[in-house]
Amino acid sequence: MLGTLWPSVLFAARAPRDMLLTSSFVGGARYPQRALQDDDSLIAQVHAEQAALLGVRGLPHFARVIRWQRSIPQYNAGHLDRITQLALAEERYPGLYCIGNYRDGVSVERCWQNGSAAAVRVLKRQGVAAL
Repeated sequence: MLGTLWPSVLFAARAPRDMLLTSSFVGGARYPQRALQDDDSLIAQVHAEQAALLGVRGLPHFARVIRWQRSIPQYNAGHLDRITQLALAEERYPGLYCIGNYRDGVSVERCWQNGSAAAVRVLKRQGVAAL
Protein backbone atom coordinates (compact mmCIF):
# COMPACT_ATOMS: atom_id res chain seq x y z
CA MET A 1 0.00 0.00 0.00
CA LEU A 2 1.05 3.55 -0.64
CA GLY A 3 -1.37 4.79 1.97
CA THR A 4 -4.88 4.56 3.35
CA LEU A 5 -7.55 7.21 3.86
CA TRP A 6 -10.38 6.83 6.36
CA PRO A 7 -13.46 8.40 4.70
CA SER A 8 -15.83 7.20 7.44
CA VAL A 9 -13.77 9.11 10.01
CA LEU A 10 -13.52 12.23 7.85
CA PHE A 11 -17.15 12.34 6.69
CA ALA A 12 -20.32 11.38 8.57
CA ALA A 13 -22.51 8.50 7.41
CA ARG A 14 -19.97 6.91 5.06
CA ALA A 15 -20.23 3.58 6.89
CA PRO A 16 -22.49 1.95 9.50
CA ARG A 17 -21.67 3.02 13.06
CA ASP A 18 -19.94 -0.24 13.94
CA MET A 19 -17.74 -0.28 10.80
CA LEU A 20 -15.01 1.73 9.12
CA LEU A 21 -14.62 2.61 5.47
CA THR A 22 -11.07 2.87 4.19
CA SER A 23 -9.64 3.72 0.79
CA SER A 24 -6.19 2.32 0.10
CA PHE A 25 -3.81 3.14 -2.71
CA VAL A 26 -1.46 0.70 -4.42
CA GLY A 27 1.09 1.14 -7.19
CA GLY A 28 1.98 4.74 -7.85
CA ALA A 29 4.61 6.14 -10.19
CA ARG A 30 7.40 4.02 -8.71
CA TYR A 31 5.59 0.67 -8.55
CA PRO A 32 2.79 0.74 -11.16
CA GLN A 33 3.01 -3.03 -11.70
CA ARG A 34 1.70 -3.64 -8.18
CA ALA A 35 -1.68 -2.24 -9.20
CA LEU A 36 -1.91 -4.67 -12.12
CA GLN A 37 -2.75 -7.67 -9.95
CA ASP A 38 -6.24 -9.10 -10.26
CA ASP A 39 -8.87 -7.58 -7.97
CA ASP A 40 -8.98 -10.47 -5.48
CA SER A 41 -5.19 -10.40 -5.06
CA LEU A 42 -5.17 -6.64 -4.54
CA ILE A 43 -7.94 -6.83 -1.94
CA ALA A 44 -6.12 -9.65 -0.11
CA GLN A 45 -2.83 -7.72 -0.19
CA VAL A 46 -4.38 -4.53 1.18
CA HIS A 47 -6.27 -6.44 3.86
CA ALA A 48 -3.10 -8.25 4.96
CA GLU A 49 -1.16 -4.99 5.15
CA GLN A 50 -3.95 -3.27 7.09
CA ALA A 51 -4.05 -6.20 9.49
CA ALA A 52 -0.27 -6.10 10.01
CA LEU A 53 0.05 -2.31 10.27
CA LEU A 54 -3.24 -1.28 11.84
CA GLY A 55 -4.49 -4.37 13.64
CA VAL A 56 -7.52 -4.72 11.37
CA ARG A 57 -9.43 -7.89 12.23
CA GLY A 58 -11.94 -9.88 10.26
CA LEU A 59 -12.58 -9.84 6.56
CA PRO A 60 -13.99 -6.80 4.75
CA HIS A 61 -17.77 -6.73 4.42
CA PHE A 62 -17.37 -4.91 1.13
CA ALA A 63 -14.38 -4.35 -1.13
CA ARG A 64 -14.05 -2.78 -4.55
CA VAL A 65 -11.07 -2.04 -6.78
CA ILE A 66 -11.03 1.09 -8.89
CA ARG A 67 -8.05 1.64 -11.13
CA TRP A 68 -6.93 5.20 -11.80
CA GLN A 69 -4.05 5.74 -14.15
CA ARG A 70 -2.11 8.86 -13.15
CA SER A 71 -4.46 9.76 -10.31
CA ILE A 72 -2.14 11.96 -8.25
CA PRO A 73 0.11 14.55 -9.88
CA GLN A 74 3.78 13.74 -9.77
CA TYR A 75 6.00 16.64 -8.81
CA ASN A 76 8.75 15.87 -11.29
CA ALA A 77 11.92 17.87 -11.92
CA GLY A 78 11.03 21.37 -13.05
CA HIS A 79 7.69 21.43 -11.23
CA LEU A 80 8.59 24.45 -9.10
CA ASP A 81 9.60 26.37 -12.24
CA ARG A 82 6.18 25.62 -13.77
CA ILE A 83 4.46 26.81 -10.59
CA THR A 84 6.52 30.02 -10.69
CA GLN A 85 5.39 30.57 -14.29
CA LEU A 86 1.76 30.08 -13.23
CA ALA A 87 2.18 32.69 -10.47
CA LEU A 88 3.71 35.13 -12.96
CA ALA A 89 0.81 34.56 -15.37
CA GLU A 90 -1.67 35.24 -12.56
CA GLU A 91 0.11 38.52 -11.82
CA ARG A 92 0.23 39.44 -15.49
CA TYR A 93 -3.45 38.66 -16.12
CA PRO A 94 -5.64 39.91 -13.25
CA GLY A 95 -8.63 37.62 -12.85
CA LEU A 96 -6.71 34.48 -13.84
CA TYR A 97 -6.65 31.95 -11.01
CA CYS A 98 -4.85 28.62 -11.33
CA ILE A 99 -5.71 26.20 -8.56
CA GLY A 100 -5.66 22.44 -8.28
CA ASN A 101 -3.94 19.49 -6.68
CA TYR A 102 -0.81 20.13 -8.74
CA ARG A 103 -0.24 23.30 -6.75
CA ASP A 104 0.55 23.49 -3.03
CA GLY A 105 -0.42 19.92 -2.15
CA VAL A 106 -2.53 17.00 -3.30
CA SER A 107 -4.38 16.22 -0.07
CA VAL A 108 -8.09 16.93 0.21
CA GLU A 109 -7.32 19.33 3.05
CA ARG A 110 -4.78 21.34 1.01
CA CYS A 111 -7.09 21.44 -2.02
CA TRP A 112 -9.93 22.66 0.21
CA GLN A 113 -7.72 25.33 1.77
CA ASN A 114 -6.37 26.48 -1.60
CA GLY A 115 -9.83 26.55 -3.16
CA SER A 116 -11.21 28.54 -0.23
CA ALA A 117 -8.32 31.01 -0.43
CA ALA A 118 -8.87 31.40 -4.19
CA ALA A 119 -12.59 32.05 -3.60
CA VAL A 120 -11.69 34.83 -1.15
CA ARG A 121 -9.34 36.37 -3.75
CA VAL A 122 -12.08 36.23 -6.40
CA LEU A 123 -14.63 37.82 -4.06
CA LYS A 124 -12.16 40.52 -3.06
CA ARG A 125 -11.44 41.29 -6.71
CA GLN A 126 -15.19 41.58 -7.32
CA GLY A 127 -15.53 43.95 -4.36
CA VAL A 128 -17.49 41.48 -2.28
CA ALA A 129 -16.65 40.96 1.38
CA ALA A 130 -15.51 37.43 2.12
CA LEU A 131 -17.80 35.36 4.32
